[in-house]
Amino acid sequence: MPVAEFFQLHRKQNIVAIGGYCLMPNHFHLLIHEIVDGGITSFMRKLGTGYAMYFNLKNARIGNLFVKPFRSKHVEDDRYLRHVAQYIHLNAAALFEPGMQRGQIKDFYKLEREMKIHLYSSFIDYSQKEKRPERQILNEEDADLIGSDLPSMVD
Repeated sequence: MPVAEFFQLHRKQNIVAIGGYCLMPNHFHLLIHEIVDGGITSFMRKLGTGYAMYFNLKNARIGNLFVKPFRSKHVEDDRYLRHVAQYIHLNAAALFEPGMQRGQIKDFYKLEREMKIHLYSSFIDYSQKEKRPERQILNEEDADLIGSDLPSMVD
C-alpha cells in the first residue's frame, strides 16, 4: 500500500493528538496529549505492542523489545510546549552533527539541509510548505501553535 493511501485510512475515534515526533535509531520522542481519559497509556501500549509484533515477525524473533515502560512529562503551558517541540525536533540533529549535544556544529547549513529532509521527524512538516502524507497524523491545533513562531529557515 502506498504511503499516501495508508494515511488516508479511516481511523476510529482518536484517543490522543500528536503534536510532534522524532524517531531515532534506538528510541523515539512523541509530543502527544490525551483526548480521552487514559488515552496516552492506551496509545503507548498499542504502539509498543504493534511495533514489537512487527519487529519480531520481520526478524524472526520473540520477546520484549523495550526494557522500561515509557516515560512522560506533563506540559503545562504554551511556552513549555514550544520548548518541548524544539527539543524533540532537534534530537535528530545528533545524527548529522555528532558534536551537536556539546554545542559544536561544524556546518550549520549542512545540518539544516539534513534536518529539512529527515523523514523520521515531524520537523519536516513544520519547515516545508508542501504537505506530505505523514503530516496528517499531526493535530492541526497543536501544529498551528507549535509552528506559529518558529524561526525562518535559511535558504
